[in-house]
Amino acid sequence: MEPAGPLAKVVTTEATVIGHGHAAGDAPAAVVAAAPAETEAAPVVEDFDSLLARCRDATTRGRWGAARTACNAAQLARPDSPDVLTRLAEIALNRGQGRAAMRLASAALAADPAFADAYVIVGSVEQGANRNQEARAAYNRYLKLAPSGRYASDLRAILATL
Repeated sequence: MEPAGPLAKVVTTEATVIGHGHAAGDAPAAVVAAAPAETEAAPVVEDFDSLLARCRDATTRGRWGAARTACNAAQLARPDSPDVLTRLAEIALNRGQGRAAMRLASAALAADPAFADAYVIVGSVEQGANRNQEARAAYNRYLKLAPSGRYASDLRAILATL
């Protein structure tokens, strides 16, 4: 994993194939990268804020494949971002990967214990495992941190039934 910072530049290169012409069963041809092509593509470097915006947009739209790609790129740029970790936890939860979702949400909370949205993931995983007391605690923590947050009314309704 690259350290925090911009993503590595993407450069188009030409390749030379060596070892061709072998009989069947011989070692396969090898590909050796050559110098950058003369018609080199412009490097694509996005800053963290742009990557995070793509990650947020894709998760908000429920486009889980695109979200995973965008959020993974954002995580490479800033591995300890609680927002990115929580978005990745949401993706894992929607893929039925409760353990991964809990691990990612816990990492988000380790980075920032006041990051309210991570408590929604924790509560959802706990509720799904019939650990209602733990789910209640997570949902209440969200409501304490974000009483008017985007999940507040839904969580109040859920708490009324737990």
